[in-house]
Amino acid sequence: MAHHINVAASDISFQCNDGETVLDAAERAGFALPYSCRKGVCAECVGEVLNAEGTEKALFCCTRPTTDLTIVPRKIEKRERIARKKAEVREELVLCNRYDLPIVEFKMVRRQGATREHVLNDL
Repeated sequence: MAHHINVAASDISFQCNDGETVLDAAERAGFALPYSCRKGVCAECVGEVLNAEGTEKALFCCTRPTTDLTIVPRKIEKRERIARKKAEVREELVLCNRYDLPIVEFKMVRRQGATREHVLNDL
């Protein structure tokens, strides 16, 4: 079941699925909250949750709501979606270094008739 998350003093709201953190739900909805570690250690994502009893401090990277919430983050911004393109690559070289860790080199595969400029523009 999805829970509705409202951001206080704004018209921003988004859905948070069961088991999903407020931070993950905000990012999925296209909003950026400050964070650094995603494990509740650095406290970059600290904010407040408003409830009937008042306000409560919360780390949004660890907060998994069980009801609808109103939050007060330190900062929230709309994030534009980044267009991602896929490029075909092939494994070119595999070596092992002195620590037996593999070193893999990848090369981009050119389409039939494509020039270097076509390949670079596809990225």
